[in-house]
Amino acid sequence: RNQPGHSRIQFIGLPAGIEGQLQIYNLSGESVYSTVIHPLTDRNSYYLWGGVNNANKNLSSGIYFYILKMGNHIKRGQIGIVN
Repeated sequence: RNQPGHSRIQFIGLPAGIEGQLQIYNLSGESVYSTVIHPLTDRNSYYLWGGVNNANKNLSSGIYFYILKMGNHIKRGQIGIVN
């Protein structure tokens, strides 16, 4: 269950058996979150990010950019967080 002011973002359809990395940036281009994604299984092909920064604090409302690398697969996009 989500707590008030707590965002959860699910990245789905990720390739199985490959280690990856997720990086989240603010509008200034500063990295606010970075993690290694350990190889996933066919049954568990998603990664759930809690909308927090590297200090495990909830991010403020705003637009953020992500880069998700899984082996040779790279996805880029935007995330909007509203608290």
